Amino acid sequence: MVNLSKFRVPIALALTIALAFAAAFMLLAARYHHNVTMARQAVFNEDQMVIRSAIKSYTVDQHHPPQSLDDLIQAGYLISIPRDPRTGRPFNQEDLW
Repeated sequence: MVNLSKFRVPIALALTIALAFAAAFMLLAARYHHNVTMARQAVFNEDQMVIRSAIKSYTVDQHHPPQSLDDLIQAGYLISIPRDPRTGRPFNQEDLW
């Protein structure tokens, strides 16, 4: 019969190390997800600011606000309507207010 008592400490140590690695991985994954979310929000805020600025410039130059965001493209104030980095769909009027 094999005496298992001499393996208890190494097994416990190995399990503790494995659990520590799993916990560290979960913390890193949560931090990564948080950073990605914050980066997407920053891009959204920047795009929103650019579109609002284009609307203001259009309004000052044309003496009336644009009827749609497409008016900003046709008048040369925007090259294209950016996509919302959080959803992947193009910005619309509701995203700006």
